[in-house]
Amino acid sequence: MAALLTPRRQNLAASHRFHACAEAVRLVATPDLRLKRTLGQRMLLWGAARGGPCKQLVYATRQGGSSNLRGVIRARQKYPTQRMVPSNAPSSVCQSEKFAIFDQMTKLCTYVVTKDTGLAPNPYWNFCTVAVCTPNRQHARLSRGDWIVGVLSKRRGHRFLYSMEVQEVLDRDKYFRDIRFERKKPNLRGNWRERCGDNFDSRAEDGTWIQHRNRFHLGPKYLAKDTRHSDVFVASRFWYLGRSATPIPEIFASLIGGRGIRTNHDERMSKDFRRWIVENFTVGVHGLPNDNPDI
Repeated sequence: MAALLTPRRQNLAASHRFHACAEAVRLVATPDLRLKRTLGQRMLLWGAARGGPCKQLVYATRQGGSSNLRGVIRARQKYPTQRMVPSNAPSSVCQSEKFAIFDQMTKLCTYVVTKDTGLAPNPYWNFCTVAVCTPNRQHARLSRGDWIVGVLSKRRGHRFLYSMEVQEVLDRDKYFRDIRFERKKPNLRGNWRERCGDNFDSRAEDGTWIQHRNRFHLGPKYLAKDTRHSDVFVASRFWYLGRSATPIPEIFASLIGGRGIRTNHDERMSKDFRRWIVENFTVGVHGLPNDNPDI
């Protein structure tokens, strides 16, 4: 820690706040190096969500300084807009916001999309939503910043279909009543995009679920499946390829395939896979659904 603070002493005007941060980090030190890295990476995500600089205290963590969750939160709350990295820190610490996510402890949820009709995922009207698919039915425990990746079936070569960075997780009834997602309610008299909306379940006053008219999921069987777990995953940052689905490099084969959702991926492999997506595709919709019968 002393070695870390030395460069900062050269700037007396800023030394007070940096020493305060260092002291906060030292409050609940842990000898577990793996835990130090984990907590430091989690705080990077938390700081970015708060709108602060993406650097945070990652430099301290990489240089071997003790880091802990409560200490970093105190420092972040006390100095929400201050630079918390020495001014002469290596340039590798100063990553652009685009790639800041690759230093975070982010969960990656992968699964196979058996039918790509535009219903699940539903990447239209400025949001990509997953409301009635495998991650919902298997109650994927995801939160803001986690990623969902869907690939096509083995018969179709497990090609990369879509990915989304979870922005929020909504209760299905709140999703139905949120004005932002009004256009995701199926309009059976509209075009194919309007017909494949995924926003069609709401709660009655007595708490029972009501299934509204929709194109693909009709009847009590679907109602029971779709409402068993009421989470809806929402993202404004997503990549949907549809019929332009592309092969996934062989190096990432271990992430793909299997039954149901998978979240127990190797951290480094998961990070490299997310980087591959960001570097090779632009955000948005890039193709029509593969299996929509109305196109």
